[in-house]
Amino acid sequence: QQQTIIATPLSTRVKENQGALGIVLDAPRRPATLGESITGGVTLTGMQAVTILSIPLMLIEGVIAPGEARLVGLVGMFDMFSQAVERDTETRQQVATASADGSVAPSPTNYTLSLIAMLSVSLGVFNLLPIPALDGGRILFTLPEILFRRRVPYRFENVVNGVAFLLLIGLMIFVNLMDVLNPSNFQLP
Repeated sequence: QQQTIIATPLSTRVKENQGALGIVLDAPRRPATLGESITGGVTLTGMQAVTILSIPLMLIEGVIAPGEARLVGLVGMFDMFSQAVERDTETRQQVATASADGSVAPSPTNYTLSLIAMLSVSLGVFNLLPIPALDGGRILFTLPEILFRRRVPYRFENVVNGVAFLLLIGLMIFVNLMDVLNPSNFQLP
């Protein structure tokens, strides 16, 4: 639907009718129905999962820089969540101040909730990768039993899971050390 709005600039300049209007283009927002919420959530989760799985290919093709796809550990996650909470708090304070004095306020942000959702989806996707010691690895070891009615020998499965677990612990230590020695410079938009 098309609407005509007459706006008056907030500041005066040399030329008449020029200046900042205090208007920001944004996507329209409205309450979603239960069905729209479920559909939107499933769609966004699927898009996030596809993005996570396509990161190695995007790195190889040079679509994204290695610094943009860097793994972060506890320190990096803490930094991201600190920025998100700070940004959310700032915008909510601005909204509260603006509603009290009638001025224009920015839209409230939900960076913290978005980061928690992305972390949950990422954890779920990585857990389902066919890496021994993770759930995807367990699925991988169960497939021969389903297909051939014969279980992979316990000893072999235990050795593979043990080695994979040690490698995952080593990766975790390495990523956390890199967070301390070479912190990421992640900035929210």
